[in-house]
Parts: sequence; C-alpha cells; structure tokens
Amino acid sequence: MVAELIRTADLIVFPVGSFHTSVVANLLPVGVADAIADSAAPKVYVPNPGPDPEEAGMDVADKTATLLQYLQRAAAPSTPVDRLLDAVVVDAAASGIDAACLRRIEGLGVEVIDADITSTADRSRLDDDRAVDALLALTARR
Repeated sequence: MVAELIRTADLIVFPVGSFHTSVVANLLPVGVADAIADSAAPKVYVPNPGPDPEEAGMDVADKTATLLQYLQRAAAPSTPVDRLLDAVVVDAAASGIDAACLRRIEGLGVEVIDADITSTADRSRLDDDRAVDALLALTARR
C-alpha cells in the first residue's frame, strides 16, 4: 500500500527533520526506495536551514550525497540519480550556502533550486507558506 502511494504521488519530498532518524529512516523499509525510483513525480530534498546535531560537520552537498547513498543502497546501486532525486530546494543566501557547495550538488546530477523559503524572523527555520508555494510550483513542471 505505501509503495503504491509513493508511485502515484504528485510530488515526493524528503523534508526537513532529524537527518538520520526522520529522513533516512523512512527510506529503509523494503520497497520504499524502489517505489521512489518507479515514480514519475518530482523528487525533492529540502534540507534543514538551521543546525541539526545529526548533520554535524555536513554541508548541504554532503547531506545530498548521503541521502543519495542511502537511496541507492535501498533501491539498487545501479539506479540512476535522476530516478531517485531531481532537486534540492534551498535558501542559499539565508542559509549561508556558498556557490562551491551548490556546484557540488549539481555535480551529483541534482538540480539546485534557490528559493526564498526561510522565515524572515528566524532564517534557521522554514516559512511554511513560502516553502509550500515553492514545492507546489514543482508539480507543474511535469
């Protein structure tokens, strides 16, 4: 049932949250990564704009590479990146992400979408409305 819901989704989002215990843990059940790979929906990662103890020492490119490693292990190592992850949505200026980091993400075969998605009151948190608008705009791309 879960695999079918993933396969028929309009958008697959790897959301903010504790990296290993919330994001990665949900990829590990048998069939989840394969369903993601089978889905035609855009697959988007929205990394934490603020600190997460589970991501200590990792920049956004490291997080993206690690997410892809887990997805490929759970699906199949030969699964192409474009079937697992299409884009990373970040607010580069607000999150202090430099151009070199963004190029490293693109070097993984993943598009970078730089959008104004953080709260103006606290740049370490997402603005719900802005983030939702940015994500829903991606469903129109397919």
